[in-house]
Amino acid sequence: MKKIHFLLFFISLSSSVFCQLNNQAYEFPILLDSGATKTLEFKADYFGYFKNNEYFGEIVEGRTYFGQQLHPKISYQPTENVLLEAGLFVRQVFGENRLTETKPTFSLKYQKNKFGFLLGNLEGSLQHGLIEPLYDFERVIDDRLENGIQFLHKGKRFTGDWWINWRKSIQTGSTDQEEIEGAWNMKYKLVNKEKTSLEFILQSVILHRGGQINSSALPVYTTMNNALGIQLNRSFNPSSFAKGISMQFYTVGFSVDSDSLSFRNGNGLYLNGSLETSAGTFIASYWKGEGFVNILGGDIYSSVSRFRNFTEPTREILVFRWLKDFQLSSHCQLSVRAEPYYDFQNSLFEYSIGVYANYRLNVKIPTKQRQ
Repeated sequence: MKKIHFLLFFISLSSSVFCQLNNQAYEFPILLDSGATKTLEFKADYFGYFKNNEYFGEIVEGRTYFGQQLHPKISYQPTENVLLEAGLFVRQVFGENRLTETKPTFSLKYQKNKFGFLLGNLEGSLQHGLIEPLYDFERVIDDRLENGIQFLHKGKRFTGDWWINWRKSIQTGSTDQEEIEGAWNMKYKLVNKEKTSLEFILQSVILHRGGQINSSALPVYTTMNNALGIQLNRSFNPSSFAKGISMQFYTVGFSVDSDSLSFRNGNGLYLNGSLETSAGTFIASYWKGEGFVNILGGDIYSSVSRFRNFTEPTREILVFRWLKDFQLSSHCQLSVRAEPYYDFQNSLFEYSIGVYANYRLNVKIPTKQRQ
C-alpha cells in the first residue's frame, strides 16, 4: 500500500501537455491547402534512428536498432478538398549490404472542415496517438507503413481517428494467415480552457489472424486491447522553465476468442505523470498488468515474451523517461530519449537510450498555366 501511495504522490508532482509522449517529431500528416489547387509538390521525409535496449530479462529482448528511412513523394491537389500522393518508402538497416525494405506508397485524402478520409497509405504509426501498452514506439522503426482506410475528425472538443490496416493479405491455398488490424482513438474534452483541459479518452486495437481461402494449420483468432482513460493538462508561461504538466490515468483490457494464447483475458492499470520544461520532458509511468497480452503494444507491458517461451502473469514496472527535441533547422529536428525502468516482480533495473533525426522537405513544382 505504501508503494502505491508513493507512486501516486510521485506522479502528482510530475506530468506533458501531450498525451503520454510527445511524438510530434515522428508525425508526417498529409495536409491540404484550400488555396493551392492544381498544384504539384515534391516531398521527402527522412528518419534516422539509433535505439539501444539494454534488456536482460525474460520478457523483453535486448537489441539495438540502427538505420534510416527515406520517403520521397509527389503530391497533386486537383481541388481544394482532394489530394493525391505517390511515393517510394525505403528502409536501410546499418550493417546490411542491401535495402531492408522498399515499398511504393499511394494515398488519396479528402478533407472538408473537421472531417478527413484516407484510402491507401494512412496517416499511421505514432500519429494515431495510442498509448504504449497498445502500440509500441518501436513500430515507427520496423513496422511504419499502414495501408487501408482511415476516417479522421478534429473539432474543438471531440477528435477521432478510426482506421483499418490490412497488415497481410493471402491468396488461395496460401500457408500464411491474413492479418487485419482495426482500431480507433477518440477523445472528448470535458474542460477546454486556455491553459487547462480535461479529456476523456477511449482507445481500442483489434487484430484478426485467419482466412477462408488459405491452407494454414495455425489457429484462427481475434485479439482486442482496450484503454479507457482521462487526462488532465495544465500549461504555464511559455517563457518559464516549467511549461506544462499533465496526468493520465488508464484502465486497460485484453481479450481473445481462442485458447491458442497463454491467457484468454487480462487487464492493466497505466498511470502517467509528466513535466515539460526547457530542459526537456520528464515522465514517470506506472504499469501493473494481470495476464495482459498486447499484439501490437510495447513488450515491457506484456505478460508473454515475444522471443522465448516464457510467461509472467503479473507485470509491475515503473518507467522513467527524459525526452528532448532539438530544432537544428526549420526542416530538421534531432530527438534524444533516455528511458530506464524498474521491474518490481524481478527486482530488475533496465534501460533504453535513443537518438533520432527527422527531416522534412516540401517544395512546390512550377507548372505552366494555360492562358
